[in-house]
Amino acid sequence: MHGIQERRVIWDISVIAYMINKEWFSTEEVSCPNINDDTSYELTTNNHKITIVNYLNVDKIYKDLFKKLGER
Repeated sequence: MHGIQERRVIWDISVIAYMINKEWFSTEEVSCPNINDDTSYELTTNNHKITIVNYLNVDKIYKDLFKKLGER
């Protein structure tokens, strides 16, 4: 009935999941890139640091989400 399941981008819930448990994510601090007028970007080495996510554990995020949705 459910057929082939594809992974979906979960950007809308990933921010909240990051606030709940940062251990579900692999992150890296980098120098903030410069954004160009054409929306391309240039890497830098001397700007303020930002945190980027390289990986997120979709299974743990969904497990927590559905557990909380089922609570009453």
